[in-house]
Amino acid sequence: MKKKIIEEKIKDLTPELLADIYDITEKFGTLNEEDQIINFSSGDLGLGYKLYISISAILGNKNLVISKNVVMLNGSKMVKLKDGYIIWDKTLTVEDVINTINKIDELAKKFGLMDHDNKRKRIGGNFVEKNTDRYIVEDVFEKQGTVFMVPAGKDPEKMLDLFDHPEKLTIVTEPFGTTIRLKDGTEYLKRRKNIAMELLKEKGISIEYVKNLTLEDILEMREEIDKRLTKDKHEI
Repeated sequence: MKKKIIEEKIKDLTPELLADIYDITEKFGTLNEEDQIINFSSGDLGLGYKLYISISAILGNKNLVISKNVVMLNGSKMVKLKDGYIIWDKTLTVEDVINTINKIDELAKKFGLMDHDNKRKRIGGNFVEKNTDRYIVEDVFEKQGTVFMVPAGKDPEKMLDLFDHPEKLTIVTEPFGTTIRLKDGTEYLKRRKNIAMELLKEKGISIEYVKNLTLEDILEMREEIDKRLTKDKHEI
């Protein structure tokens, strides 16, 4: 039996703040290619917490996850939007998000990532996870399956040299653009895709029907895929 999604409201959340959240994630986040998710982590900004944001672009919807932890330990609120859902950490306040955004924008100005109209410039990676001259591989690729989009017009080899351990990375050119990813990440993406196809087959779901899956269906499938990936890893 399916769980009923309880829709809630988030106190003091405005359309302007929501637009800011989307903008920061899309401009400064990293792409998880296989899951069609853009992830953003604020890093340690001296606020006593880190802000994690994910935008899932699957099925044409923009499902937004906002939390203080990668895993929401104390539950979440779910709000229906025109083109998806917001899943909001119950321990996170709107004030927390505003304070984080202010800190992020301070850093963006410092690193030259704001234009003359104070609009954020798009980059391929979380600039707050980067020290003065290097991106940290462990931070940018913390989640399996993450790929780093090389901005249009940038030399991929020069971008590779901006990481603290470029020897762990590889450049991949595909129709949608050029990415940098972990050398051992290709096999992971292949395994994840195979497990997803197996799961669809078990459930009798055709590729054509995938677009009709609900948010809950997608979340349940991702949870099962992660479980099977973990099991495979332990059995190797």
